[in-house]
Amino acid sequence: MSGDNFRSQNSNATTDSTTHCRFGGRIFGKTGLTDLLQAITGNTWNQDLYLQAGERIFNLEKCFNYREGFRRIDDSLPERFFTEPFTVGPQKGAVINRKEFKKLMDNYYTERDWDQNTTRPSREKLASLGLGFAWEEIKNI
Repeated sequence: MSGDNFRSQNSNATTDSTTHCRFGGRIFGKTGLTDLLQAITGNTWNQDLYLQAGERIFNLEKCFNYREGFRRIDDSLPERFFTEPFTVGPQKGAVINRKEFKKLMDNYYTERDWDQNTTRPSREKLASLGLGFAWEEIKNI
């Protein structure tokens, strides 16, 4: 489940940080944004580095949100998604199963190496991304 999700989230985090509209991103092709970053920064970029940068950004954003009080209860869907059936589309009549959603979120946090209860990224995860300074900001919260 999470592999493609992580890849998309990490890629979008990098794209968003370039202030480039992701809806127009297709005009650059598969390597366009990495080529653009290379031209701007003078550093060598490839798809792997692009995704690594996104993972760092995504985790740093999580640290910021955690420091500001964002917790698991905030990482959810609107209540009506669990109680009101969809009225159109292929899922018409269905509601999201709360237990299944919780299980998916547990798996997501585990795979991201974030605490399932607090959603705080682990010290090891942040260190592996060169974000040890962020751990110092959130370790006592």
